[in-house]
Amino acid sequence: MWSKIEFEGFDIGDAVETIGRGLERELFIGEISGMYFLKRKGQVAYRLRHNSNTVPGLFLANQMRLLKDKSRIQGGNVKHPMPKWNGQGERISGLD
Repeated sequence: MWSKIEFEGFDIGDAVETIGRGLERELFIGEISGMYFLKRKGQVAYRLRHNSNTVPGLFLANQMRLLKDKSRIQGGNVKHPMPKWNGQGERISGLD
């Protein structure tokens, strides 16, 4: 059975900035390396990586701020080759 969870705007690999909670945690910029559903809280907790080190403890969505606005769609930068056709081709006979 699946539980529906609202999307909080964070995905694995996203760069985030932590938001301080009094003097409990130090502010830093990190990357989301894991997502875990906390059944007792009914929400997702995030594991962060900072300077290639896993940060101890889990963070909730209200303790982080996304560094990149994902609401805007960016244009692609991949150059796709255009097919070339000189107008010649084989005719299939017997369809007349």
